[in-house]
Amino acid sequence: PSCPPWPLPSSCSLAPRRLLSRPPGAGARGHYRDGTMPAKILDGKALADRYRDEIAERVRQVRARGGQVRLDAVLVASGDNAARVYADNQKRTAEALGIAYKLHEIHAPEGGQVGYEDIAGRILLLNTQEDVTAVMLHMPLPEGVAAYSIQRLIAPEKDEGRDWSTRRPAAK
Repeated sequence: PSCPPWPLPSSCSLAPRRLLSRPPGAGARGHYRDGTMPAKILDGKALADRYRDEIAERVRQVRARGGQVRLDAVLVASGDNAARVYADNQKRTAEALGIAYKLHEIHAPEGGQVGYEDIAGRILLLNTQEDVTAVMLHMPLPEGVAAYSIQRLIAPEKDEGRDWSTRRPAAK
């Protein structure tokens, strides 16, 4: 979902209502008159569990309507172990939520390097495939390839940042 920056309006699906309330005496921005801001301790694990449950339920709803939820991720093989670990963890999390996950790893040709055309070609190909419902581009990209120039090639209806619950079911 695309919501404006913080503070999130209550109409934004990302805004937990209980986090938006202000304590008594706080001004419009949540600050007290003396300039201090109240602190609230959050239970990160409980919050993450709640979001995982909500996402899993949304995935079930999409599937119940005959849709599919699949994330196709593009990773340029660069020897960056951190990016690979992130992709592996993302796959594990996606599958635990009921989201099909496919990693498209782009390797450099022998003696060469991966360039804009290689990555752009993969993104454009994924845009044309009806069974692909979401595309994500992993960073970092090779030197000289601007991330924005590749990211803007992702079809809006397949941009992984969009709300999956509003997507039309993929053709069978």
